[in-house]
Amino acid sequence: MAQSRLLAILLSFYRWTARKLRERRNLNAVMELSDAQLKDIGLSRYQTESDVHVYCRD
Repeated sequence: MAQSRLLAILLSFYRWTARKLRERRNLNAVMELSDAQLKDIGLSRYQTESDVHVYCRD
């Protein structure tokens, strides 16, 4: 019983870590875009920078 609980906790931690790494990779990719490229997808530099601050608070 304790082993299955530990396994569940470890699996949950692994999934959380993997999700955070994906979010960071995606955010880094967006931050590398030029202002023109951001405009093409409907974002401004301000919006991407404000999302960075939201991400950092987690």
